[in-house]
This record gives sequence, structure tokens and C-alpha cells, in this order.
Amino acid sequence: MIEEEWRENFRMSKTSLLKLSEEWRPYIEGKETIMRSPVDVVKQVSQSPYYLSDEGRLRKTANAFGVSRQVTSEIIRKVCKAISLHLGDKYIHLPKTENVVIDLVKHFNRTHGFPQCLGAIDGTHIEIKQPTANSTDYINRKGRYPLTFKPPVIINSASWMLW
Repeated sequence: MIEEEWRENFRMSKTSLLKLSEEWRPYIEGKETIMRSPVDVVKQVSQSPYYLSDEGRLRKTANAFGVSRQVTSEIIRKVCKAISLHLGDKYIHLPKTENVVIDLVKHFNRTHGFPQCLGAIDGTHIEIKQPTANSTDYINRKGRYPLTFKPPVIINSASWMLW
């Protein structure tokens, strides 16, 4: 598979996927039993972004990797759990003090024009008809024409203190 296809399927380079596989190995590696061999860690790590980036089609993911839907479902849950429990803190950094929150809110407001907002997480694509003018400004990676709604995460100092 050429690098461009690899990135399209897995949303990262092969080198990054192999690095993540080694980092996540202690949390997701299966044990050999009399009944079966475990699914390789690299295959498990590969299945997760493939599934998550393709609108969650379990059958398609299972078929692409030659693994049953049940096993694919278990793998995706296990990988996501490993990320959230063991690796989330390494990659997701929440503010530790009220002053840091205030600085982040000021910066986000200056940069994006949203007052009392700490940041934005992901987004929702709402498909529209192809615009007649400047249609290439709207096309996404899947060749569709969406409007993207990115909801702000509203955090003021009072709600932050409730965490």
C-alpha cells in the first residue's frame, strides 16, 4: 500500500502506527491459549483508526482485516479503553489552576472570538448541496460538501471549579 493510501485509511503514517503499537502493547496484547492465538497488536491498533474514521462500519472493518465482527468489536473497545485509561494523560492536558483556565479563555476569545470558551472539540458535518460558487472551499476529504459545526466547550471559572 502506498503512503497516501495508508494515510487515508489510518489517518497516520505507518511509522506512527508502529510506534503507537509498541506504546500500547502492554495494555492490549492478548495471551496465547490452547484454543486460539491472539490478534497481533499492530493489527489491533490498525483496526481502531480504520473503524473510527469510517463512520463506524464494523462489518467493513472486520472484513478488511479478516477478523470476525465480534473480535473487531472487542478490539476497538479494548484499544479505546487503553487510550483513555493509560495514555489519555500523556496526550490530553487539562488546566490545573484557575489562572491557567483564565489565560486559556482569554487566548481562545482573542483567537476565535468566543468569550468564556476554553476550546473546541471535534465537529459535526452537515451535508449541503454543492455550492455553485467556490464549491472547492466546501469539499471535504470524502468528496462531500458539508458545513462544519464545531461546538465550543464553554467553561467559565465557576463551572471549572465544579470539576
